[in-house]
Amino acid sequence: MTRSIMLASAIVLSGALGACATKTGTAAAPLAVQYTVVREDVTIPFSRTVNNFRVGLDRSLLLETGHHRWYRATLSPPCQSDLRWEERIALADRASTSVSKFTDVIVDGHRCQILTLDEIGDPKVAEDAARQAAAAPPASPDTRPAT
Repeated sequence: MTRSIMLASAIVLSGALGACATKTGTAAAPLAVQYTVVREDVTIPFSRTVNNFRVGLDRSLLLETGHHRWYRATLSPPCQSDLRWEERIALADRASTSVSKFTDVIVDGHRCQILTLDEIGDPKVAEDAARQAAAAPPASPDTRPAT
């Protein structure tokens, strides 16, 4: 029991390490973003290599390792909605020091299981494309007369 508490405490990621959303009066709907999946259903071998996190535009949890590799973790819907405000999370796995879909993420005091964990390309590229697509004016309908 002491080991799991120490492990969770040792790998708490703070908002100072990652850029997270700040609380506002209303939450915007997530943008449609397509992250480039490099490998599906992966395991991060050592949780201590995770040195940064942030919330993705699709409200997934994005984890960065010291090797500048990015991972996208999806959480169950209740945790996913709480995640957007978090400045701190904890990764807790009683059985090992790796991060996988069997790892719990502590969000706002609640344990949430990772549903999927994929290695992805740089999320900034996908998020910039999603923002540009959302900002683009809608295509105008074809107004040519029918012949």
